[in-house]
Formats: sequence, structure tokens, C-alpha cells
Amino acid sequence: MLELKNICKTFNPGTINAKTALNNLSLTLADGDFVTVIGGNGAGKSTMLNAIAGVFPVDSGSILIDGQDVTKLPEHKRAALLGRVFQDPMMGTAPTMMIEENLALAARRGQRRGLKWGITPLERVDYKELLRTLDLGLEDRLTSKVGLLSGGQRQALTLLMASLKQPKLLLLDEHTAALDPKTAAKVLALSDQIVQENRLTTLMITHNMKDAIAHGNRLIMMDAGRVVVDISGEDKPGMTSSLTEILARYDAFILDIGQANIHQSLTLGILFKTTSDKSGNIMKELLFKASELGVMIRFTPISEQNYDNWVGRQGKNRYIITLLGRTVTARHIAEVTRVVAQHGLNIDAIKRLTGRIPLSEDDRAAKSCIELSVRGSLTDEERSTMQEGFMNLSEIGLDVSFQKDDIYRRSRRLICFDMDSTLIETEVIDELAERAGVGDAVREITARAMRGEIDFRESFTERVALLKGLDVSVMEEIARNLPITEGLERMMTILKRVGYKTAILSGGFTYFGNYLRQKYGFDYVYANELEIEQGKLTGRYVGEVVDGRRKAELLRLLCQFEEINIAQSVAVGDGANDLPMLNLAGLGIAFHAKPKVKATARQSISTIGLDGILYFLGLKDSRIEQ
Repeated sequence: MLELKNICKTFNPGTINAKTALNNLSLTLADGDFVTVIGGNGAGKSTMLNAIAGVFPVDSGSILIDGQDVTKLPEHKRAALLGRVFQDPMMGTAPTMMIEENLALAARRGQRRGLKWGITPLERVDYKELLRTLDLGLEDRLTSKVGLLSGGQRQALTLLMASLKQPKLLLLDEHTAALDPKTAAKVLALSDQIVQENRLTTLMITHNMKDAIAHGNRLIMMDAGRVVVDISGEDKPGMTSSLTEILARYDAFILDIGQANIHQSLTLGILFKTTSDKSGNIMKELLFKASELGVMIRFTPISEQNYDNWVGRQGKNRYIITLLGRTVTARHIAEVTRVVAQHGLNIDAIKRLTGRIPLSEDDRAAKSCIELSVRGSLTDEERSTMQEGFMNLSEIGLDVSFQKDDIYRRSRRLICFDMDSTLIETEVIDELAERAGVGDAVREITARAMRGEIDFRESFTERVALLKGLDVSVMEEIARNLPITEGLERMMTILKRVGYKTAILSGGFTYFGNYLRQKYGFDYVYANELEIEQGKLTGRYVGEVVDGRRKAELLRLLCQFEEINIAQSVAVGDGANDLPMLNLAGLGIAFHAKPKVKATARQSISTIGLDGILYFLGLKDSRIEQ
């Protein structure tokens, strides 16, 4: 729902008063996360919230809300996506206006103003019901000026107004700091209620460690403009806080911390440094606390040499392995991890990209995807051997992508597709040939070309010649009935939403490419143009043939035109004439390809539809689905 990528902000740059407030800050909030943020003065907490809200532009990095890049949007245009409650109870309301007028303004946020009466009788009934949920007696004071309310009442009203339109992201900026303890507790309880009932993704800043631990499902600590601690899980209040309080009491220095949550089961690992005179007491207190909480705890001593070796490994290459299929089974995971272990790679993290799996088979999605982050060193030969082994797993219903996790891996910007047998489940020239009565002859030439037995240009000329005399009305009929490949519509919807440029580079025909362009929103179409005279095909083509060499050339030209690195491009195809662009692109994917193509390509999808490409790009269902 929220993604901050390497956000930087320096105030008064180039002066003696320069202050770096945000330092390569990265943070991701999933849909429904309630994150509490703590940190000392100057840690960057409020600056982060102001950057998200668009109060000031950031120096670098990007801000995405619900998949939309808002980095360059002004504050007023982000307002439709956000709800915000400030520390000052007066800032979120108009104090000289009545309660009902403030609620009406909140209800109409993002809408055009008209000349209708401001508040209808029906709206007043709705406002009364809403205010009754606050249990503050405000439902009988609709016409009271907001400036006459107490601080707690104003803040509760502001909270209600901020959540009235169910924003994509709710920002709570120390919203209880100006209230007395009793009122603050009531506003916090109300915050929990509103967030839970509306499933709002929420970011709450607080200076109160107790409140940070007790509220939300995740806690982060900021220092010097960065996140330094990130703790999540439903059992956080009982376990994480208790264990870290013990470490803090003995001044233990935390070197590393990590956590994984599966369902409601939490695994927490902490690597810390202490002295010999304190270690015994730390272990004793941690064991007692673990027993009290009903959790298991294990200690593993690490020598300085082992720790230094571990630190030294951080310079090794990191790779992403994506497991994709209709289902991903234990056997699939075992086969992949066996290959990983054989090549001496270490698995750093495992996460699921597709949605949670229902127990009922009838309710399950038609795809499953798991992503592994691994680290280690591979020679070119070892990497090639590893990829070959992964390719063979398609025989047991699994597609595996193996990519280097570099700067370009998650910054792809252009995807080029073959058309026939890729975007559509047919070869259009075969369909035309059937109508012309030369189907068998054309199919044989096509098959030979796809197998790489004859030159594409030669085969193309031969096939087109056999279409001489065919009426052009046949092309419209075929276009209307094209068999669309599974997953095309979902894939294109999401690619457009996240800002990808898309192109069709086809050895087929422009007429059908333009049909797909109009229907699904492709940005570019390059294919072959059939010559037409007096409403019939002449058996000749116009212009240069789009063969394998030309596809690669067009890919390179599109990258230049879009001003992106070739490593940021993706190419998808199924035939031998697609191999040049598959090998040139940063990510080349053989899609339900011929054996020769599959054996040559670096990545392959054979088990599911085109939307499987989204997972190879690192996109996760929970972040891309509305």
C-alpha cells in the first residue's frame, strides 16, 4: 500500500545549517498494516510523514501509494489518497465552522463543489450515527462550533473526518501528544477501533514506547533519517518488547535482528554483543521471560572470527529465484533448494508472492509463486549449469526464474512481446491460409521456421505468396475471433498501472497487432504490412520484414527512444525468430516455447499464463490487486 524507495531529504543544502533529515529511507507497508513509529527528536519521523503527504519535495527516491507514484504530485493532489491527524487538535478541523459542516467537508473531499444546499437532512442522520460511535455526546451537538470543543473531542472528530472517505493511507502524527493521559488513552482506543473496522493502512508516530508496543501490528524505530529497527507480528507486545527490554537493561549492542511471521506464529532472531560479566545474567533473564511467555528460546554463541566472516560475505552477489506454477509443492521447493545447496548458495529470505492459499481446492487461485533471495558466488559456467537444471523442472510442473538481484532487477521499464503463439494462441498466417485453402502448406513452412530449420525471411516470403487473392474482409473476421492467451488482460492492466511501456514486435501482421493495441493498450506495434490491391491480398508485403534480427534492432531503438538502459527491458516470445531479442533484453522469457527456444533462453514460462511474467518482475499480489 505504501512504498518508500531510497528517500533522501536535506534541508538548507550547501549551507552551514545543512541538515540531512531522511537518509536513503526505504519502507514498505502492506495493505492493512498498522505501523507505529518511534525515535528521538530529529530522527526523521515527522519529516517522513510530511514527505509522504507532499508538504515538501524530496531530493531523490520515490514514493508509491497503492501502486501509484506520487513522488512529484503536489500536496493537494495527494490529499485524495491520504487521511491525516496532526499533533495540534485544531489543525485537522475548521474551528469557526460547525461540527456538521466539518464532516460535510470531509465527506466531499476530492469532489467538485456545486451550488446545491450544503448538508441534506439524510446526511445529518448519517453524521449523528457516525458521531454516536465516538461516545462523546457529539451526536447532539451538530451545530456547535468545533472551536468550542475540548482537545480530546476535537481530536476524535479529526480522526473520524480523516477516515470518513476510507483513505489509502492514514497518517497519525503524534495525535495524542497534546492530550492528557486519560483523553489520550481514549483517542488511541478510538484509533484502534476505526483502523480495525475500516482495515486502514496506518502509520502512527509516537514518543511513547508503551503506546508503540501496545498498538498496531508492527513497530519501527528511526534514527538519523533511517529505519534502524523493524519489529512485526501479532504477538509483538508480549514477546519482542519483553526480550529487547532485557537486552537494553544490560546495554547489549544489537548487531542484527530479523523476524518472520507465518499465520500467527512468530520467529525472532537477534544477534547481539555483550561482555562476559553480563552474558550469564542476560541468558538467565531471557530464559525466565521465555518460560513466562510460553515460547522457546535458543542461544548460539558466535565467535568474533565467525562474525567477521559473516560480515565479509555481504559483498557477495545476490540472486532472486522465483518458483512459479499452478501449485508449488514441497517437492518443487525441495528440488530447487537442493540445486541451491549444491552450488554453495545461502538462502537469505523466502516469501510468497501470490495470495494466501485457501484449504478448499475449489477456492484456490490458478497460480502459485514463491520467491527466494540467495547469496553467493558463481562462475559463468556454474550459473549456466544451475539455470539448465531449473529449466528441466518444468517437466514436473514448475517454472523457475534465476536472476541477479542488481539495480535493474526491480526497475524494468519496457516489455516487448511477440504476438503469434504468445499474445494469441494461434499463428495468424495459418488462420489466413485456412481461409485461402492453403492451410497445410503454410503450416508446414511455419513449423519448419519455428524449429529453426529454415530462414524466417525465406519462409515468410513463401507463406505470404500463398495468400494471393484472399479478400481483406477475412482479416476483420479473424481479428474479432482471436484466441487470447490466458492472463493477457490482467497482465496489461497491471503493467499499465505501474508505468511500464509495452510493445508488440511481431513477425505477423500489423492489422492484428493494431487490433490488440486498441483493445489492451499497447504503446507500440511493429509487424509486417501485407500489400493490398482492390480489396485483395497480392501475395506480397510492403517494407522490411520483421524477422529475428529486426526484432532485436527494434528493441534497442525503443530503449533509446524511452531513454532507458537495455538491462531495464524485457522480451517475451516463443519461436526461434524471438531468440535475438530474448538474448538482448535484460530479462528474456521463453513463453510456452518450442524446445530449441526454451533450451536457449535464460528464463521460461510453460505452466501458466502471461500474468506469470508479473511475478518474474517481483510484483506481489497483495500490492498489485485492488
